[in-house]
Amino acid sequence: MPIQDRIAEIEEHRVKSGETLESIARANGMTWQELARFNWQTTAPCEVNNKLRTVVGATRRSRASQFYAFDNADDPGIILIPKHWRADVLETGRVHTIRVREHRLKPKLLTCCSIPGATFAFDKSFIRSSVVEHLNNLQRALEEHPNAKIIIYGHTDRCGPQQHNKDLSDRRAESVYAFIRDRPDIWERLYNDERWGTGVIQEILKDLGHDPDSNMRTAIRAFQDSKANLVTDGIAGPNTRRELFHDYMTGRHDIRVGEDQFIAPKFMGCGEFNPKVEPNRHELANNGRGRAPGNEPNRRVVFYLFDRPPKNVPCALGSLGPCRTEMAKHEGERNNPLHQCDFYDRISNSCHCERELETPPAEGKRAYYLEFSDDVKLPGDAMLVVEGLEEPMRIPVCDCHDGERGIYLFAFLHPIPGAMCKATIESAQGSSVLFENVDLYALIEDSSEPDSPDPLQINLPDDLFDHALEVEDEEVDHPEPDTDEDDCELPENEVGDAPPPPDPEGEYEYLDYEPELDGEN
Repeated sequence: MPIQDRIAEIEEHRVKSGETLESIARANGMTWQELARFNWQTTAPCEVNNKLRTVVGATRRSRASQFYAFDNADDPGIILIPKHWRADVLETGRVHTIRVREHRLKPKLLTCCSIPGATFAFDKSFIRSSVVEHLNNLQRALEEHPNAKIIIYGHTDRCGPQQHNKDLSDRRAESVYAFIRDRPDIWERLYNDERWGTGVIQEILKDLGHDPDSNMRTAIRAFQDSKANLVTDGIAGPNTRRELFHDYMTGRHDIRVGEDQFIAPKFMGCGEFNPKVEPNRHELANNGRGRAPGNEPNRRVVFYLFDRPPKNVPCALGSLGPCRTEMAKHEGERNNPLHQCDFYDRISNSCHCERELETPPAEGKRAYYLEFSDDVKLPGDAMLVVEGLEEPMRIPVCDCHDGERGIYLFAFLHPIPGAMCKATIESAQGSSVLFENVDLYALIEDSSEPDSPDPLQINLPDDLFDHALEVEDEEVDHPEPDTDEDDCELPENEVGDAPPPPDPEGEYEYLDYEPELDGEN
């Protein structure tokens, strides 16, 4: 639209499948540059693509256009179209009411971090002392984003019934919430509901410096002696347990999070429906007792820190109904094809913790994603080597190919400002330069606003690939895993997240003396 033309109104155009930025501009009598400048104050293709993805919600690359193609499922999927001034005027001599409608922005994720399933007691929500290193990541995230709004999601693998896994993930998410909010009362309820047992008391006492290995009763008495409000009787009763839980939460594992930083419902479990890695068929072997070690990443709790949190969270504790409703919403392709829940798939789209193949950022550094079209054909055995970064990058190409979206996506750490980077493809067929003398740091600065979500995806211009290998992917034989049930059968005390058979001894090795846990203290 010529600059001298005056704008009378702005139309919120809902994009449709088959439309592109160019086709919408043509239909409204303008160039795509004019439409892009009106919406995002830029005409640089890489910046426009970044806005189409982060603001409009486009996810599908187009081979016929340099920009993303639109889809009915794009969220929010809005392009603003200026309309020409018309000579109509408001009638004088009467009152006119003008209503302004709120423009709702999509949720904006600042960052995320996770606690792996290995930090939880088997089939329980008790958090082991090894959690401290993972809480350090949360502490750094909170220091970087002190005003962030938080929600916690728990996940399990597929072992066991769906309802059991939903309930377990609910409890683990609640346990983590209680842990960082210093709520021993919640842990006392979980202790009784899940029958944590003596092993938990032993682990907490040891973490607090009261080693129970020689004598459990002596260790409990030593702890009770340090508390003026406890009777020294050597019995880990309800009052003593609450003090133990409180000191465990506020000791070397302490994290300060205000109650007002949480968004409703504060914590939630997804059960088995949103795995991080492809579930292994051995996971369900032997009546759900064949948990494969490779599926451990699916058993996790994830913290989401938002600048603009989602306004409505369609989840419910203890109920599979909302989960099934969200799973039925499948108008377009998922951002992560492993996620079954539409809502979770949308809020986790920018979460580096939820990528199946991630390069975790080093302390104090941000992770970015280098993205380019798979029009550049790369051999199946190729390795991508990038020089000029703070951390060297050498990644199998096949691990980073997203066939659903037709892109390659590589994670890397913050590049050095002003450093010229070089990317090389190495394979059995030889090596070839993808690009060289490229300042990736400058591309980051040019393709994002200061409040861009982290991590950031960077679209490299097509002309960087002049020297790319033009070799079709070779088929690589992947032998089928041995399906012998004996190979995936585990000892009875090492099964997955499904309920174990009745075992009065639990999973811990008990000492000769087991203290009474029903005392008044």
